[in-house]
Amino acid sequence: MDKWLYFHTATADSICLPVRDLVGMEMDGAGDALDIRFKNANTGDDGVGEYEIVLTVTDNTGRTIMNTIANEIRSGKNPFVVIADDVNAVMIDSNIVSCGSITAIS
Repeated sequence: MDKWLYFHTATADSICLPVRDLVGMEMDGAGDALDIRFKNANTGDDGVGEYEIVLTVTDNTGRTIMNTIANEIRSGKNPFVVIADDVNAVMIDSNIVSCGSITAIS
């Protein structure tokens, strides 16, 4: 069964992407943002085009949040996983402050 990850910003941008398109997760240099990238299915498998979701997080908690997300992907029973929903104040990890942005990168 496919798993889907859901993100919703305070400005009402939202996206739900399949785990199979997850490219990677990394912290920014300041330690207060976690970048999550997904392959953009509309561009094919050539590696061109991604979605970037930037989560604002408590300083230097990226590793904890990445572990929480990875554990849910690996062991969680629900195929629909809310990672960050600013409108309904639902976060997969209490160290996530907000879903800062959702951007399609070509």
